[in-house]
Amino acid sequence: MADIKNISFDNGIKKIEVNDVDGNHITTLLINTADAATVKRFVELANNLEDVVNSGEDKIAIYKEKYKEYEHKEFDDLPNDVKTNIIVDASDMHIGILEGMIREIDALFGKDTIKNVFHECYELNENFVPDEDALVDFMNTVMPVMNELFKTRTEAIHRKYSPNRKARRRHNKSKNQLIQEHKDAKKNE
Repeated sequence: MADIKNISFDNGIKKIEVNDVDGNHITTLLINTADAATVKRFVELANNLEDVVNSGEDKIAIYKEKYKEYEHKEFDDLPNDVKTNIIVDASDMHIGILEGMIREIDALFGKDTIKNVFHECYELNENFVPDEDALVDFMNTVMPVMNELFKTRTEAIHRKYSPNRKARRRHNKSKNQLIQEHKDAKKNE
């Protein structure tokens, strides 16, 4: 029977433990630092979130157009059905923007990241949508960790493939020493 060899290999997957304020484990994020596209997605996340928010501008224009006849009236003076419609439309627009932000975050960290991070909230209400403050707090908390993971990975790569790496050098003699050795070898011939 053949011997089975074991190897250890860093596949680039790093784990980020997410805990609540009491220190209780909520979920574990998996980040693939070996995936060159992860860095790009991480950097683009801020732009994508901004695009999601800006996409709401189109909806705001439609919303304003729909309710322009009530623009100069006090909200309390509006008919009840109009007040209800304004509230529902504004809420739908806001939720659409938040859901876009959630999709962008999930695209970076993996499917259902936000549901896992806020799982207790989703247990209370399966239609829960975290507000922008909760999403920004999450991102502001995880971004420094992500930066450190990629910085560590980049430094390891630079050390590994540095032109001064000992394994890349066939010798540790200077150029002048090599020339002198070559001259001495020629003399001895």
